[in-house]
Amino acid sequence: MIEHELVDAVESLTIDPAAFDHETHIRFAWTLLRDDPDGARERISIGIRRLAAHADAPKKYDEALTLNWISRISEHLRPDEDWSSFRRRAEDLFAK
Repeated sequence: MIEHELVDAVESLTIDPAAFDHETHIRFAWTLLRDDPDGARERISIGIRRLAAHADAPKKYDEALTLNWISRISEHLRPDEDWSSFRRRAEDLFAK
């Protein structure tokens, strides 16, 4: 799934919540931080919170954790970098 399709799927609640794993969370946030820096934090928080509620798991959403991850991902951002490069370079974000 390319980045904009992922964002659309999360925001329209058409993504299967079971497919929204750790890496997909990061890719969703990375896309918005890269493409919509002014609105990214709000869109990420709303998107993940709505998806959790849609999956009947609203308590899984944690605002502090989401903001922490947004900050961590932001620290790794580089202008005009594609996902593959980011994924290789920011390996620490993907270790659980």
